[in-house]
Amino acid sequence: MSTRPNPEKHSPEGLAQHFVRYAEGVRASSPLYGRLLLAVADDPDLLALAGAARRYQPAGLLLLAAVHYLLLRGGEPRPPLAAYYPSVVDAATRTGDPALAFRRFCLVHQEEIRELIASRRVQTNEVGRSACLLPAFTLASRMARGRPLALVEVGASAGLNLLFDRYTYDYGDGVVRGEAGSSVRISCSLRGASRPPLPKALPRVASRVGVDLHPVDVRDPDARLWQRALVWPEHTARAKTLRRALEVARSTPPSVASVESGDALTVVPSLLKAIPEEAVPCVFHTHAVYQFAPQDREGMDILLAELSTQRDLLLRVALEPSDAGHSVLSLYAYRYGRQEKRRLAVCDYHGMWLAWRTTPS
Repeated sequence: MSTRPNPEKHSPEGLAQHFVRYAEGVRASSPLYGRLLLAVADDPDLLALAGAARRYQPAGLLLLAAVHYLLLRGGEPRPPLAAYYPSVVDAATRTGDPALAFRRFCLVHQEEIRELIASRRVQTNEVGRSACLLPAFTLASRMARGRPLALVEVGASAGLNLLFDRYTYDYGDGVVRGEAGSSVRISCSLRGASRPPLPKALPRVASRVGVDLHPVDVRDPDARLWQRALVWPEHTARAKTLRRALEVARSTPPSVASVESGDALTVVPSLLKAIPEEAVPCVFHTHAVYQFAPQDREGMDILLAELSTQRDLLLRVALEPSDAGHSVLSLYAYRYGRQEKRRLAVCDYHGMWLAWRTTPS
């Protein structure tokens, strides 16, 4: 992610509460993770292990991803815990409570897990979120009035969402958009009476670049494995889509889409200043800014307003999680330093459904 890490440690009490809240949010979609998170919340040893995470990084997801990563990496003999993970054994072969097997695995591998938690980041490049970004980019393109968009992604990870127009989207009821015949097909159900703008001609893009403290190199097998480990074990379809999107990214030249290393608050100004007047800058982020320190979130708002003082239009698309158990999709327009914000939709964390607002505000 693109925020500065804070060395302050998590408190055991705060971590326990975090794990319980996280369990409530994920158990419907991942019963395995829901059970494991509750088990960790009651286990001082595992809470201490999870405490190796940087502040503002989601310790629960990091712990689960570290274990998943080690299981996916494999080795002999296969540990009993693997039998509970459909992603590892293709189909779960064990029933019952996985908590004890999880605890034993964590204690046996605690040094490796601690190192992973302390050094890795939650950089889930959830390509399914592109299905929610598409209607927002469509509105942004309309506001640009014929000028192409210059995309700048904050917290870009491997930059998969920068390539949103390389995928096929199936919104149900025969509504299919995007690049016909793409190897990446994303399904997103539409909820509610309103329908988002889904044009048959995709928004024009002049350039695309991302920024991340630690960009994910799609050519690196270990980096790809970490991305895979961030996908929940039961979500095998998501994992398949991720693998195909990584292949699309690997075949895309850096001249078309690239991710720069650095802190967003430092790098974004130079990226925006390099965009010519004939294109409209469109900064976007998905599940990234929520990991910023509070002062950096405010700093991003101030920075974009300042950078827009010499432009007739600068756009920002935000897809960030809320405390209500879903993501919120918003569109900001900055004109000569003044900001207008429209809340467009609420969405599934992974882009599996979208509920458009009747009158975005």
